[in-house]
Amino acid sequence: MPDPLRDEIAREAARLICEQGLRDFGQAKAKALSSLGGGRGAAPSNQEIAACVHEYLRVFDHQAWRARLLELRRTALRAMQLCRDYQPRAVGAVVNELATLRSPVQVHLFCPYDEALDLLLDEQQIPFDAIERRYRHPGGQELRRPVCAFVAGEVEVELTPFGEDDLRWSPLSPLDGRPMTRWTEAELRRALAEPA
Repeated sequence: MPDPLRDEIAREAARLICEQGLRDFGQAKAKALSSLGGGRGAAPSNQEIAACVHEYLRVFDHQAWRARLLELRRTALRAMQLCRDYQPRAVGAVVNELATLRSPVQVHLFCPYDEALDLLLDEQQIPFDAIERRYRHPGGQELRRPVCAFVAGEVEVELTPFGEDDLRWSPLSPLDGRPMTRWTEAELRRALAEPA
């Protein structure tokens, strides 16, 4: 049975993500719940919020969204070319098209050791910040991975090194709980070749 309050909370969370640049769905959901007085059981899933983000971007921000998505994909391609030796895979907004104001380019890499990425960026004289991200393994355990974050032009880029054997599995998406879709460079090039 449809729940109008749940739908309204999902739309408000999506608006906060798109207009205020919130990146954390949980934070956007909490703010939406607070502002709309949502009670227990009314909270939408991340997947419902993501659907509302897609709708918002296409309806209210279509031209800017298409340009932003194109910029993210071009930046991702350059990042993947830079890291070609580490079997790069694009994930996140580049793939799922949730290209909001603060969406970063996210690329997973498969390195013999985590520091290999640090050395590559140092060699290319690319200054970066070391941060950490949490991922859910399909087996249920939480993994903490180092991330090298830097800005290319006006786009934030996050490169996450995984072990070389980790290419066989994909972390679970926070949006739907299924394995993240990872694009190869060839798949990204095909997406860039599609008409806008």
